[in-house]
Amino acid sequence: MAENNQWYPFYTGDYARKTAHLSLLEHGAYRLLLDHYYATGIPLPNDHAKLFRICRARTPSERQSVLSAASEFFIEDGTLLRSKRCDREIAKRLRFKDSQTAKANIRHSRGTPAAHAEVRAETMPTTTTTTDNKGKKPLLYSGEFEIFWSAYPDRAGSKKEAFKSYTDSLKIEGVTNETIIRSVERYSRYLAATGYTAAHATTWLNQHRWEGDYSIPNQPFRLYGSGNGIPVDRRDAATRARDEGVALIEKRNRLAMQADQSDAPGAERTHNHALPNLR
Repeated sequence: MAENNQWYPFYTGDYARKTAHLSLLEHGAYRLLLDHYYATGIPLPNDHAKLFRICRARTPSERQSVLSAASEFFIEDGTLLRSKRCDREIAKRLRFKDSQTAKANIRHSRGTPAAHAEVRAETMPTTTTTTDNKGKKPLLYSGEFEIFWSAYPDRAGSKKEAFKSYTDSLKIEGVTNETIIRSVERYSRYLAATGYTAAHATTWLNQHRWEGDYSIPNQPFRLYGSGNGIPVDRRDAATRARDEGVALIEKRNRLAMQADQSDAPGAERTHNHALPNLR
């Protein structure tokens, strides 16, 4: 049954494991399809044109991302596209809603305490919903913000505060979602090239850093970053071992060449040039 749902549970760990291979556009398309599925409470239409409208996909690359996400995460069922996970969560929510309605009817109905206890036992929900410490419902983030959040290089800060800063940023004249996303892409490439540490998303937005010049310096990439004042070796273990092995071989070759030159005829010998044990 279709209904207007204001929120749905989102498990970031499960989502990250299933979507680590997606591109930025595919992430946005998938989240918009999920939003529509949960908001309406019914499966998606198995129709390309309708899917494009749901995701506001206009360019060929955007439409290809919609089709890619739809084919990978949803199952064709005639004229519909279904998701077992979405159907399960929607059914769970409806059961909880029905149980709450039944308990409300008990409170407002007349009967014996024993009858009340029997109905309560039959209508007790098997699952519960998760709320924050203040008992508020989880915040529903917009699809555009989810695209920004998934693209931002450091998501260690508060997502709720970042969403507020993101919403405030879009109120500034001339600032659009596309403006921010493109700047995030340049910022990510800049961090990868320079090795600097990313600012928290809230800080980045509050300081209007989408206006920054993230041109990559015309110099070799740095192995070490010091964004917080502490040098950090950003190489993985395999790369670091390879670099150290190459450096060791080069050092041995250099010492061997020096020893050969000192042993050549006519060379002045002032002391023995024994190769050190570098192990």
